[in-house]
Amino acid sequence: MNYRPNQKEFKLWDTWLFKEESEGVFHLFFLANRPKPPNAPWHWVGHVVSEDLVDWRECEPIKVNCSEDTYDVGVIGTGMVMEVGTSNYVMSLTFNLESERQSIGFLESKDLYHWGKKWAEPKIFADGKFYEDDTCGAFVKSPAFRDAFLLKRGSRYEALIAAQAKGYHGICRAVVARYTSEDMKFWKASEPLIGPGVTMLMEVPEYFELGGNHFLIWSSFSGLGFRIDTPVRKMCAGTFYAVANRYEGPYRCPADNLLIGAGEQETRMQSYVGRVIRHGQECLLYHHLDGEYPCFGLPKLLKCESDGSLKCCLWSGVEKLWYEKVKVHMERVKVQALREQLGLWSVCGDSLTIDGSDCVTTGLLDSEILTDMHLRLKVRFEGCSRFAVSVRDCGIGAKDTAPAIQADVANGLWQFGRMSYNWFGMMLPVENVRIETELRCVYQIDIIVRDVYFEAYLNGEWIFTRNIESFSRQGQVGITVEGGKVIVQELEVFRLKPMLYGFYRSSE
Repeated sequence: MNYRPNQKEFKLWDTWLFKEESEGVFHLFFLANRPKPPNAPWHWVGHVVSEDLVDWRECEPIKVNCSEDTYDVGVIGTGMVMEVGTSNYVMSLTFNLESERQSIGFLESKDLYHWGKKWAEPKIFADGKFYEDDTCGAFVKSPAFRDAFLLKRGSRYEALIAAQAKGYHGICRAVVARYTSEDMKFWKASEPLIGPGVTMLMEVPEYFELGGNHFLIWSSFSGLGFRIDTPVRKMCAGTFYAVANRYEGPYRCPADNLLIGAGEQETRMQSYVGRVIRHGQECLLYHHLDGEYPCFGLPKLLKCESDGSLKCCLWSGVEKLWYEKVKVHMERVKVQALREQLGLWSVCGDSLTIDGSDCVTTGLLDSEILTDMHLRLKVRFEGCSRFAVSVRDCGIGAKDTAPAIQADVANGLWQFGRMSYNWFGMMLPVENVRIETELRCVYQIDIIVRDVYFEAYLNGEWIFTRNIESFSRQGQVGITVEGGKVIVQELEVFRLKPMLYGFYRSSE
C-alpha cells in the first residue's frame, strides 16, 4: 500500500525506520529474501529512503550472510538502527533465526548506506537464569530470543528482546527480556520488563513515551492453540500495547489493546509488526501488510487519550498521494436490481438521500472507473438497519467481487466484507468490529484502496486494513441501504498515485 520491492528481486517482511535528522531523510530497512528458490532464507536487508514517508527511492540492499564471514550468522531476523555518536550508526539484527539458539548481533555504518559487521559473532544470548535457552523447554521450535530494540538510558544501552520465561509452564510464557551494556559488547541480563502471563509471543517489542505515559508494543497472533480476544474483535492478530506510569513498569494491558491488525484471522495475517517513529510533533505507527508479496503499509497517527489508551488515526500525510479529484455524479445512480428498481434515491445540493425502508437497495455512483483512490464521505443514519459502502464495484454480473465496509446498526457492528449480487446487493461480512452506531448522528468514513490493499477509518480512527488480492481491481463507488433511510454528504474521491511496483500474481 506504500512500498513493495520489485517482486522479481525481493520479498519484504519486518521493517524498521530510522530518521536521519541532518538530512531530513527517512531510511526504511526491511527483512528481504530472494523470491527464488521459493521461501529462500532471509540473508539480506532491503533499504529505501524517503523525505515524506510516501515516495520512496531504492538503495543498494545489504548482504548480511556472506561467504567470507568467519562466523555463520545463518538466517537473519528483525533489527533496528541507532545512532551511537556523530555519524556512527549501529544496526541490531537477529542471528541464527532458524537455529536452536537465536542471538543478537550488530552491524555498523558511517553513512547508513554501507554496512559491515561490528563484531563477527553475536553479542547477546538468552541467559538461562531468566530466559528459556533450552530447545526442549521451548513452546515452539527454538526458544524465542530475537528482535532486539535498542535505547539509551543515561550512560547505558538497553536492549529489549522478544523471549520466553525460564521454567514457566503455561502457554503465556512470552516476555520482553531486558539487557544492559556500557559498550554494546558485553551485556547483562535482568528481570523481564513485562511477562510472563500476558500472551504467547511478544515479537518485535518496542518502547516509547507519549502523553506522559510509557508504552510497550509487541506483535502476536491467535493460533497454536492460543487465541487473543478483545471486547471488540475475536481471534486477533497484530500489534498490541501495554501502558505504565514509568519505564520500569508495572505495565498493564487495556482490555482493547490491539493497535493494528485484524480479527477473525483466517489463513494469513493482515497487518503485523507495528513500530513507532517520530515525525516533527507527530508520533506515527508504521507496519507491514501480509500477502503473496508483502508490502510496507501507510503510517498511522498515534493519539494518547486521557486514560492512557492509544488510538491509531488517519495520518494527514497520506494526502501527498492525492493527484486528482474525481467527479462523482450522485444524481446519476445505477440501481443494482435484477427486476424492478428498489428504493428511493434523491439528491439535494451535496446530499444524497437513500430510502430503503421496505427493501435492500444498492446503487453505483456514476464516475470514471477507479482503481487506486481515497474515498471520503459523511453519513447520517435516519433509522436503517444496515448501510454499506463498496469500492471498485462493477455491480451485477461482475466476475470479481468488490470490497466494502458495512454498519450493521441493528447488531452494533462495523464489518469488512465483499459485495454479493443476486436479486439485490448485499455485503457478506469477513471481519466484525463491535462499535455501536447511534441514529441521527453524523459519521465520517475514509476508505483508501491502493494496489491490493484496503484501509478504512471511522471518524478518523482506524478500523480495518485488509489484503484484497482476491477482490476486483477496478470499478465505482457503491452504496447499499437496508431497512431505513440514510443521508450521504460531502462525498469526495481522490485518485492516488500508483505504487512504484504494483502487485501481480506469481502465475501472471
